Order: sequence, then structure tokens, then C-alpha cells
Amino acid sequence: MRNRPKTAWAVVVSLLLLAVLVGCRGEPAKEGGGPAAPRPVKILAYVNVSSGCQEPTIELLKSFKAEYPGRVDLGIVDFGDQGEGSKQWKGSGYDCMVIEVDGSPLVKFETGGRTKTVALRQPVGFWWTHDDLKAAVAAAIEGELQSGTEEEAIAGQPPRKIKTRIVTEQVKRDGKTFARVLINERSAMLIRASSGDQSPNERAEAAGQVLRKWLRQPVKPNEIDRKQVAGGWAVRVSGKVVAVATLTGAKAAGGTPDQLAKKWLVGIRQGIAIAARPEGTRDAAEKAPAPDEGCEVGG
Repeated sequence: MRNRPKTAWAVVVSLLLLAVLVGCRGEPAKEGGGPAAPRPVKILAYVNVSSGCQEPTIELLKSFKAEYPGRVDLGIVDFGDQGEGSKQWKGSGYDCMVIEVDGSPLVKFETGGRTKTVALRQPVGFWWTHDDLKAAVAAAIEGELQSGTEEEAIAGQPPRKIKTRIVTEQVKRDGKTFARVLINERSAMLIRASSGDQSPNERAEAAGQVLRKWLRQPVKPNEIDRKQVAGGWAVRVSGKVVAVATLTGAKAAGGTPDQLAKKWLVGIRQGIAIAARPEGTRDAAEKAPAPDEGCEVGG
């Protein structure tokens, strides 16, 4: 009977040792010891890399991997490659350049003591800035980024007065005379065919007049769109028709009316986006004249 206290004490010690060992297991540690690494921020950018027009944005996207080692999972889809990138972009449901941060292009973050929501789509300058993208990624790294809504992004973009110079000119291609509309010396629209009793030059001038009138007042990025109408596809600003891409004009351009309207839409979007950027932030490539129908299809 005198051995019973020693036996009881041995049982207690054994139970305590077992509890310590079980408690030490806790959550599984990362292989090699230490806590598990935080989940990387996923950035997926649909950009027309092949056009060569978005180099500053591409360089910024790539810089995040160096700035946040091991914390950024970056994917860039080149939808201008006429191959897998284009196929993936079309399958995404987007019709313009888009950057997703952790699954959404609508990002909400704190900056300057306030909450800001932006839509990371279309070329940088109108809907968003490079500083917005930097702030969104920084917030995601800290686990503080939220998904915004379309309504919040639009509300967060007050109308802006954009300084532009819109001119029209005749151009000759393969012995034929066309007309184009330029926004700050960048080609936005190339018009190859007459429509009704209007020549290409008259159509270009009419389009220029609509754009000039629209830009006399502050404007918002969501005011540029395209819509199917009788006779083709119309490109519009604030509901006013800039021009209608007809079947005749589309055939001359080697595509469909919808495709031609999209080229015009992109040309206008990009011209306005670049004009909206603060002076001194445009690089040489952005200042250079653009090709006949804008730099980036799906911009």
C-alpha cells in the first residue's frame, strides 16, 4: 500500500507529458520550421502586350514581384497574340483591357484618409492611375483590399474636363483616299467608306464635331460605348452617335461592323485616356502618333 502514492505520481507525470506533446503539435508548421507563408496576392492582367502600347503598365505589373518577393502571383495574358492569349481573353467575358487583383478589377482600398473604389480596366489614365494600382496591390499585401461595385467605381469618378485637340485629315492608302479623326495627334478613327451622301472626309468631320461638343464639358469614362443600330454598329459618347460602322465600311476594313465599331471605340478610349493623364507622366511611346486605328484593340 505504501507504493501507491509513487504510482499515482508517475501516472500524473505521464499524463502531463502527453498533454505537452499533444499541445506542441498544434497547427502544422511549414516544412523546415516556422509559420506558414501568407497566401500570395494574385494579379491577372489582360493586356494587349503585342501592340507595344502598354509598356509602362506592364513594367509596373512586373515590378510588384520584385517589390514584394514571394508575395505576388502575376499572370499577364496577351490578348493581342492572335492565339491562346486572345482565346483566354474572349473566354473571360471582357471586351477591354482589365487587371484583376485577387479575382476582381473592382478594387476598394484606403488612401489619403479615405476609401476609394476604382475599376482597373481600359488603358491607364481615365478609370484609374498607376498610383491607384500600387495602392490596391499594397492593400492586398496587407490583407486590407476589398472588392468594390460598379456603382461605387462610377461614383468615385467625378466628371473631368479633359484638354484635347481633335482634328480630321485625309490619308491615302493603296491609291485610295480615306479620312481619319485624331485626338491630340493620335489616330482614333480611320473611315474608309462613304455612307449615304457623306464622303469619308465628311463623316470624319461630323464625328470630330460630336467629340468636340462632348468634350466641352467635364466627362466620365463610362460615357463611351457602342450599340447595334439600323445599318450597323454605332460608336457613341454620352448617348450621341459619333459614327456608324456599316457593312460597306467594315468590308473595306476586312471585318464586320461590330469589329470596326470596336476599333473606333478603342481608338477614342485610348486617345481620351492618354489625354486624361497628368502632364509629365506620359512616356515617349504614348506621345508618339498611333497607327491608323488606335494602338490597342480591346483597349
